[in-house]
Amino acid sequence: APALREGLRLTLPEYMVPALFVRHDRLPLTANGKVDRAALTAVRPTTAQDSVHVAPQGPTEQVLAEVFGQVLSVERVGRTDNFFDL
Repeated sequence: APALREGLRLTLPEYMVPALFVRHDRLPLTANGKVDRAALTAVRPTTAQDSVHVAPQGPTEQVLAEVFGQVLSVERVGRTDNFFDL
């Protein structure tokens, strides 16, 4: 995925580069043979939460981490986490 992301950054603006990719062996299909979009959105891919967590330091970082966590529905927000990646 990092190589794919870097390749896309060469041709697309940053805001259009996907934050994450989900690999499927094959696309889920409905009984009619069309792509089952509901099954695609049901996938919960791994996110930046799986990386090394660095705890917020100081009262300001702790408050910001709590606010970001509530807004983004994320259990823990680390010091080095990117708001847009979360």
